[in-house]
Amino acid sequence: MDSAWWKDEPNTRGTYGLISSCIFTLGLCVWTAIHLNIPEQAAGGRQFMRKIVWLSVGLLAPEVITFTAWYQFADAMRLLRARPTEHQQKRSRWRFGLNFGGKEPHYDAVEGAESENSSAHQASRRADDAWNIVHGFYVVMGGYAVDFTNSDEPFLPKGTPRLTLTTDGVQFLLEHAPGLFPRVSEEDIRDKSKADGLAKLLVVLQAAWFCLQCIARGAQHLPISLLEITTGGHALYTLFTYVLWAHKPMNINAPTVIFGGEELRELCAYMFMCSRISRPAGTKREEFGKITPGSVAGQDRNQQPKADGSITLTPKAPVLQDTGFRLRYYGIDPLELDANAVRRWRLAWRAIVAHPGMQPMGREYLVLRASNVPVFKSAEQATGRLILAFTVAEVMYAGIHAFGWNAVFASAKLQAAWRVATCIIGGGGLFIGVFGFSWAFADGGKPYWDQTWVAVLCVGAVEFSIRMFLLIEALLNVAVLPAGAYQLPQWSTYIPHWA
Repeated sequence: MDSAWWKDEPNTRGTYGLISSCIFTLGLCVWTAIHLNIPEQAAGGRQFMRKIVWLSVGLLAPEVITFTAWYQFADAMRLLRARPTEHQQKRSRWRFGLNFGGKEPHYDAVEGAESENSSAHQASRRADDAWNIVHGFYVVMGGYAVDFTNSDEPFLPKGTPRLTLTTDGVQFLLEHAPGLFPRVSEEDIRDKSKADGLAKLLVVLQAAWFCLQCIARGAQHLPISLLEITTGGHALYTLFTYVLWAHKPMNINAPTVIFGGEELRELCAYMFMCSRISRPAGTKREEFGKITPGSVAGQDRNQQPKADGSITLTPKAPVLQDTGFRLRYYGIDPLELDANAVRRWRLAWRAIVAHPGMQPMGREYLVLRASNVPVFKSAEQATGRLILAFTVAEVMYAGIHAFGWNAVFASAKLQAAWRVATCIIGGGGLFIGVFGFSWAFADGGKPYWDQTWVAVLCVGAVEFSIRMFLLIEALLNVAVLPAGAYQLPQWSTYIPHWA
């Protein structure tokens, strides 16, 4: 008697089983793969709408989600590698092991490293050594914020809500005032997270099982439906996304607010003036873009504020009292500073005086919320990464759908349309690669960001409609599947058995 129990299992499936399996896997992959960043204060329904938008993106372009996960992972790793001081960065090296258990990274001191005696170095090292990849993601997703809305002496523009620290903002505070930074343990972050490790594991297993089934069908020369090909592509991208976002907290709605005294006010005033959020309406310059640093000596001490505390800077009185900020003369009309701006400028000047080496500069330290869309720090970085990511993603997406090249279609025209659509997607990626790199680094290495971005938008708009066609055709193709598509792969082929 044959004891191989698997021979009693059915070796066929029905249309409902095929469709339900694909839709269930596709829904799980798209819904659970989205890990949005922390929203702004009182976001309301905007966060839900963002989720819907990203679900649509994940349904039509899963590689965008994977690229976003890779970018955030790289940003979190960069934050962990960066030491609070240049001395520590040169004297230490960082080692990290990626795992799903949350193993903390550790630092090994290089032989001959000098001892760190200053209290600032010791404090920053304690704050930094306690971090692991979970903390890195927590920073990237906007986990730390400052809030001065209830301050007795406001220095931010009226109506400015809670502000989120970027990765650069967190590094800035760790470098200049590590004692102000709160200690948040990994357990605290995971307690705020709505992520369920078991649920994630089940989704990964479902995605992996679906991909394995498609591989087995191909190995046994069984027809693979177009719907399975599309779903398998999503499952494959989901596996990559889960690996990259394995340690990212999920669905956190409120950040950790940093509280402090006058020192924090001074540093935040400086960071605000550096950031784009300080741009007056209709301008392209941050507040620091309209002034130059100078010396306090020699300024007009007779400058008097108005009744409401505001002060007007003019070419005749260009320096704000008690600061070294001087109004730029060229192309600048008289600048009206309200009482909050006067306090902000003076606080920022005290921060510059207290921390030698700090200079007025344009840098993104504070934002309203951490954007879910990757934000590049320079046109050079944006151009290169965007071109490479777009090219690889489109070629991979086209390659996956090319498995349906010889599938059974309702008509020869639909088969030709599927083939043409696949070639357009892959060709669009190759076009961006050739066009982008030939233009982006021309003229002595200066990137042509505008041309590249316009090309990506145009190609992406064309491919959006093509992807809609592929998805609809995959659903309609179920009606004309051959008989072999309903046969299940025989796993006994790969499992040793005996009579």
